Amino acid sequence: AIANVAEMSASLATRFQAMFEMSAERILVPAVALIVSEKDQRAVSNKVIRKLGVLDSRRHLVGMYDAVLDEGSTKERELFESEMPSLAQAMIPRWRRKLYEPTAGMLDGLSARKIRV
Repeated sequence: AIANVAEMSASLATRFQAMFEMSAERILVPAVALIVSEKDQRAVSNKVIRKLGVLDSRRHLVGMYDAVLDEGSTKERELFESEMPSLAQAMIPRWRRKLYEPTAGMLDGLSARKIRV
């Protein structure tokens, strides 16, 4: 019975997370794009990178790159490639291996069913 409750809870959490992510992508992102100028978005992005520091900003760029690829939008990919310096783009595979995978990579393949309560 406890295992069934845990499985149902994990399933509910997964569905809620998916709904939240869809809402953010469909509502929040376009709203920010309409309200906040591109210049201000870049300024915030630069502040985030400065605040995170060099190592964390590199991890963040790998995650951003993966998100752009996962979305499958040619426009987003082209925007990423035009805004991101070519040296940083060239370093993404190395940063993924050395910085991203040792921390965030541990979550790959993790599903709600594998989590034990």
